[in-house]
Order: sequence, then C-alpha cells, then structure tokens
Amino acid sequence: MNNRRKIVAITMFFSIIMIVVTAILLIVPDEFKDANYAILGLKRLRIINIHKAFGGLFFILITFHLRFNGKTLGHYIKSTANLLISKETLIGLAIVIAVFTGGFLW
Repeated sequence: MNNRRKIVAITMFFSIIMIVVTAILLIVPDEFKDANYAILGLKRLRIINIHKAFGGLFFILITFHLRFNGKTLGHYIKSTANLLISKETLIGLAIVIAVFTGGFLW
C-alpha cells in the first residue's frame, strides 16, 4: 500500500508539471494571436491533446490520492475548535474561489 501511495504522489507531481508546461505553451503564443504555431515540432492541436491527456490522468490520480489519504485529509478539514471546518480549509477555499473568479476577469 505504501508503494502505491508513493507512485500516485510522484505521478501526480510529474503530471501537474506537464499540465503547467502545456498550459504555458498554449497561453503564451495566444498573446501573439498566432493560432497555427508549432513548438518543438508539436502543433497547437497536439499540445491541446497532451494537455487534456495529462488533465485526465491527474483527475484519475486524485481519486486514488483521496482513497489512500482520505482519513488524513478528513482530519485536516475538521476543526479542533468549535468551528465546523478548520481555518486552513477556509483559507484554501478562499484561494480557490479567488483564482476561479480571477479567471473570469482576466
């Protein structure tokens, strides 16, 4: 079980790196308004497909991560004070909402 947790964590790490790299490769050329570019021999559509594939892999890995670490994550969410959820959970949720909202304003 411990090896599975390590494999999932390491694969998630490399997957998120690939998601960020492909996102940058998709966003930066958009600023130049050139939709038919190629980077390292990869056309835009191929980069989109790679980005989607790693996004799907990351989603699958999240389900395994939650399965392997659900109990620990539950302790992080629960508050030790009289609050319903912990302060750290509220801060994390606020960051996610801010980034999501900022995506609409960008």
